[in-house]
Amino acid sequence: MSLPPEIVKQLQVAGMKMSAITTDAADAFQRGEFIEATIGKWTTEQQTKRPHCFIGDEQVDLEHSAFVDGNMTARSRLIKSVGEDAAAERAKEWGLKSITDFKTRGERPGGEQQKEKPKGDNPWSAEHWNVTKQGQVAKADFALATRLAKAAGSWVGATKPARAA
Repeated sequence: MSLPPEIVKQLQVAGMKMSAITTDAADAFQRGEFIEATIGKWTTEQQTKRPHCFIGDEQVDLEHSAFVDGNMTARSRLIKSVGEDAAAERAKEWGLKSITDFKTRGERPGGEQQKEKPKGDNPWSAEHWNVTKQGQVAKADFALATRLAKAAGSWVGATKPARAA
């Protein structure tokens, strides 16, 4: 059974590896462990129980350099860290024809949803800096906290808001 495309996108945005989406997540969906409305809770549980099914932020940054910027050194590091087959699979997920495709500019898996902009209620933004809310978000969903902080030009654990450019 294959997953609906909107669920696949949500799982990609959550950082789940495509190999885990097509196997583990598809099986869990078929068993009724989650539906679209409860996907956030399910992925949070899976990140705790099965972190190997998710891509770390460091790898995502490396993949961005390798596939969007076309950085050959980043591709080499990625191949060394995850292996050539896994790197080739990730290259296809980023929209490249192969790991050796340097003409195509890749696009982050999951599309625009992954590129969160600082929102008016983002507790990491300078206008709405709120350490209590930051802690609540980080405790509930650390990946979301990391994305929100990055979108506001800050980081999880910052002691003051980032300066406006």
